[in-house]
Amino acid sequence: QSDIIGREDNKNEIISLLRQSHENQHISVVAIVGIGGLGKTALAQLVYNDGEVTKVFDKSMWVCVSDNFDVNIIIRKMLELLTNSKIDDKLSLESLQNMLRVNLTNKRYLLVLDDLWNESFEKWTQLRTYLMCGAEGSKVVVTTRSKVVAQTMGVSVPYTLNGLTLEKSWSLLKNVITCGDEIKEVNQTLESIGKKISKKCGGVPLAIRTLGGLLQVTKTCRLNRDNVLPTARYIPRIGKYRRTS
Repeated sequence: QSDIIGREDNKNEIISLLRQSHENQHISVVAIVGIGGLGKTALAQLVYNDGEVTKVFDKSMWVCVSDNFDVNIIIRKMLELLTNSKIDDKLSLESLQNMLRVNLTNKRYLLVLDDLWNESFEKWTQLRTYLMCGAEGSKVVVTTRSKVVAQTMGVSVPYTLNGLTLEKSWSLLKNVITCGDEIKEVNQTLESIGKKISKKCGGVPLAIRTLGGLLQVTKTCRLNRDNVLPTARYIPRIGKYRRTS
C-alpha cells in the first residue's frame, strides 16, 4: 500500500500515455526518468499490474536490464516469459528472433525495460528491429536515470518523475512508521517534527521509507516525541539518496 502513496496521479498519467494511439507505429516508447530512489520501478510495476492496462495488451513482459544491454539476453528473457519455459542459451539470435515472431505476431504487447543504462543507438536499433513483429499499438516502457538513454530510444519528451510534495512525503512517512495503521490523532508538535523529517528527505520515497523503518511502531504504540526526535540524527545520511544519479 505504501508504494502507491503520492503516486496515484503519476500512475494515471503513464496509463494515459500507454493508451494513446500512434498511427503507423508498431511500437512506441514511454521513458520514465528520475534520480535514484524516486520509485521509478515501483511506479512502472503499478502501471504494469493495473487491470485496465492488462486489458489493453495481449502480452506483457518485464525485463530488468541494468547496465548489461545484451540483445540476446533481453530477447531470451522475453521468450521465457512468453513461453513460461527455459530457453536454450545456445540458440542463435536468428532462432530467438523467429521464436519471438511466432509468439508476438499480431499481438499487441507491453514490454517494460527496467533500470536501463544503454546509450548506444546501434544496440537499441538492433533490439527495436526485433520488436517490430508485434501488432500496431505495442508499447515499451523504460525506467532510467538518464535523459540521454531516453533520447537514444527516440523519446524527445520523457516522463520526468519528481520528488513527492511535503504533504505526500509526510503521508508516506506516517504510513510506513505505523505499518499502515491509521493514527486518528497526531498533535501539531509531532506533525511538525514529522514534516521536518519528511522535508529533509527531499521527496525521495526510498529515503522516507528508510527513516520510516527506523520509526516503525506497532498498533499498540503511539507516535511520540521519544521515538521521533532521536531519528533526526540519521537525516544527514539520507542525502546520499538525493545525490545518486
